[in-house]
Amino acid sequence: MPRLLPWCSCRLDVYRLGLLPICQFQAFHRLDLSQPCCDTLVTVGFAEEVRQQERELGFRFDFIIVCSATGGTQAGMVVGFAADGHADRVIGIDVTAEPKETRAQIKRIAENTADLVGLGRAMSNGDILLEERYAYPACGVPSTETLDAIRLCARLEGMLTDPVYEGKSMQGMIDMVRRGVFPTGSKVLYAHLGGVPALNAYSYVSRDG
Repeated sequence: MPRLLPWCSCRLDVYRLGLLPICQFQAFHRLDLSQPCCDTLVTVGFAEEVRQQERELGFRFDFIIVCSATGGTQAGMVVGFAADGHADRVIGIDVTAEPKETRAQIKRIAENTADLVGLGRAMSNGDILLEERYAYPACGVPSTETLDAIRLCARLEGMLTDPVYEGKSMQGMIDMVRRGVFPTGSKVLYAHLGGVPALNAYSYVSRDG
């Protein structure tokens, strides 16, 4: 099982390395987060939390959907689930419109994080699953389908998602369900990473509801 670092140690490492915690600037700048940061290390622990809840619920999630921008969150999840051979349960939804670079960065962060927590095995390309279909028309610019997904999710689930990150990952999950990507009966966990304040910056696209 991976060794988790104390939160305070993570914070110190972030500032010592000059890294920003996963950023409000993601949509405008590609940050080099090749080294693990707080968010990455915390999401290694996300996997253990999911395992505990699976034991309590009496079933296992077949797929986990997460937005990928800088890649740190997905990288941490991949390392966490790699501990029991399920790294490929994590499917990232690219929102950068630069999937080649994003995929490479996820792998770099995952490799460094795996070394840091003592995973005991190398990360492979097959561990990094990244859906590239949903970042259009550009990073930070919502498509009609993204806005439809935001409205559907709010109307049916009462859950807010934003046009930059979670709206696109929600769009991706909905589309993958509709296309039959997940076998019938699959249990899919959607990881909501926040981002709701971004809705205020996009009021012009939702002024009519």
